[in-house]
Amino acid sequence: MTQAQALTDNFEALKKIITDADFYCDLRKQLHFLHEKEDSVKKKFLSLQTVHKGIILRIFSRDFSSLHTSLISLQPSEDVCHELKENESEITEKLAAFDFYRAEKLYQH
Repeated sequence: MTQAQALTDNFEALKKIITDADFYCDLRKQLHFLHEKEDSVKKKFLSLQTVHKGIILRIFSRDFSSLHTSLISLQPSEDVCHELKENESEITEKLAAFDFYRAEKLYQH
């Protein structure tokens, strides 16, 4: 399994847990369901973090192999902040798409 596949599989597993929880109208039942899935959610997030770090390290090693300066700093760079600001609409769009996906699943139920 490639890192990209692992990333997709973990995202899909988390999406399934969230959409399954949406089927409980009672907040207590929803929280109980999510509490039962807590270990699974933690494992999926840990897997996502591991895969994400692996992808970043692979890109760094490939693209910056000739660079002799430190790539890792304790504070986010201005470039990263600008990238986040520039991609704000895309991030918002992806969150809206996921909310639509959840609503569609509930409607089908």
